[in-house]
Amino acid sequence: MKKQELIHFHTLLAEVTTYCQEQGLTLDLSSYHDQDIHPMAISEAKSDHETAVLALAGGVADSLDRSGEDSESVRASADRPQSSA
Repeated sequence: MKKQELIHFHTLLAEVTTYCQEQGLTLDLSSYHDQDIHPMAISEAKSDHETAVLALAGGVADSLDRSGEDSESVRASADRPQSSA
């Protein structure tokens, strides 16, 4: 992935994170914040953005996995086909 594409992906992932937080999802982003690399830090190395994206994606994924455990019954009913009326 080119650096410009990686920065774009970093920006999109940051927007997803913001949305999740606005929806009340608690995210553990401590490893991302430890990186101290933000999407608009375009002068930073590509490898720094890669590390930050992996930390951010991991924090979001872990939080979504934890929240999914609470909604298992909702997911199971949503997977059932709806009957035609």
